[in-house]
Amino acid sequence: MDSPARVGRIRTRRAAWLSAIAKFLAVLWIAGAATTAQYFTNEPAWVWSVGVLSGLCGAIAVMLMVWSYVASMWLGSSPGHASTRDRVLHVKKETYPVRIPFDEIVTAHVAKGGIAHLETRSDAWTLEMDDEADAHALVAELGFAPGGKPVIYRLGNRFRRFLHLGIAAVAYIVAAAIGTVFGGGAWPLLILVGLYMFGKRLLRAPVVTVGSDGVAIQTGFGRRVLPVSASVDPVEILFDRSTKKALAEHLRALREKPPAQAPIVLAREGRSIREWRDRLRQAMDGGYRVAAAHDALGDLVTAPGVSREERVGAALALRAAGDSNLPRIRVAAEQCVDPKTRAALDALAAEEIDEQAIEKALS
Repeated sequence: MDSPARVGRIRTRRAAWLSAIAKFLAVLWIAGAATTAQYFTNEPAWVWSVGVLSGLCGAIAVMLMVWSYVASMWLGSSPGHASTRDRVLHVKKETYPVRIPFDEIVTAHVAKGGIAHLETRSDAWTLEMDDEADAHALVAELGFAPGGKPVIYRLGNRFRRFLHLGIAAVAYIVAAAIGTVFGGGAWPLLILVGLYMFGKRLLRAPVVTVGSDGVAIQTGFGRRVLPVSASVDPVEILFDRSTKKALAEHLRALREKPPAQAPIVLAREGRSIREWRDRLRQAMDGGYRVAAAHDALGDLVTAPGVSREERVGAALALRAAGDSNLPRIRVAAEQCVDPKTRAALDALAAEEIDEQAIEKALS
């Protein structure tokens, strides 16, 4: 792939570090302010120093928080170029080039208008291409087309961080009121921090991860895995419409795939893992059936809409047929979002099959 593109970059890791430091300094600021207020009428000599230091912490916290907001929202989009070569994505923005190995890219998808959204461990990138087909070709080459690696959809838009200011204001008002009624000390500070953390968790934007075995929805209060066929429409206050539409198109593409057919009976039927493997090995034995069955099982182990037992059974049959099928099983494991299914496939892809891990995953 080689195409001109309008390139945008958000330094997510930098923004996270700035935010964490700013919050720590803000806590020191509030603690210092509470200490100086406690000794307002009878001020020891050291209180002045605490007040100055806490004020300095507050000023730095505000500056870092503003910097964090800018770093997490400013794309800085500008004309550039994107190309792939030797499993490396080469992005040129204005005058400086950036090399991004494929292995560092954790997710990618195409949104409306031919905009490819990519995430690495430290940055979020947007590549707006003239031809939407180029954007889809790039995502497919990276391995994140429907039916490939799990794709992460962050449904909250990048401006929803302003909600945190409202949460902080409400938490401060409640904590101040409690401190006024029940007295000072450490309790108002603890209540402030607790309410802020609870509010952030309550309003955390849903993160949807689509794999070959299902859809994982992560909210502030837990993670649940649904089958691909299930209705996926998480509630979000400030959602990104283009991301939500890309998620719907991804699920539609998976649902429209023709169902994979098992070449042999994969049902476990109450057998132990060893007995199940021996039975699948016997079913795979014999002449022309082996070569034909390998491809069918390889498709089945990564197909959407397959039950956990059937997926694990297909992988177990591949493993029973020979170690040459290990790469297929490892690829299938990487495409799973259900931790139990992934644990079972990882156990099957190991040099020595861990029957206890498989049993635990299927229980």
